[in-house]
Amino acid sequence: MPIGPKNAATSGLEHISFTFNTLEELAMSYLQRQKHGIKPFWCVNHGPTTSVYYHDPDGNTLETQVDNFDNEEAEAFMLSEAYEINPLGVDFTMKDLIARLQAGEDDRSIKQRPASGPRGLETVPL
Repeated sequence: MPIGPKNAATSGLEHISFTFNTLEELAMSYLQRQKHGIKPFWCVNHGPTTSVYYHDPDGNTLETQVDNFDNEEAEAFMLSEAYEINPLGVDFTMKDLIARLQAGEDDRSIKQRPASGPRGLETVPL
């Protein structure tokens, strides 16, 4: 029997995240999933992380990601004007990320979040 008013907000699991050590590992996991027809619904550089989101067959959200900063750098970024303007991040394509890796671009350069304007929750794919 439910407790509380009908349609009351509940708590629960939002998503599960798996962290990889390198962009190469993140790209490999993407390519492995792609071979099985599993496609991400969102690829985003949040700033502190480069993240690729998937839905599992039950509708749960899974995030695969790489940390872009150490703890001090992440804290500084989250206190920055760039984060205040856009806390969600900047979208990218895995095709572009993989091409940049294959071209030999430095990981630090690929992980750097491009400048962007304001972004609201309505722009996040579900």
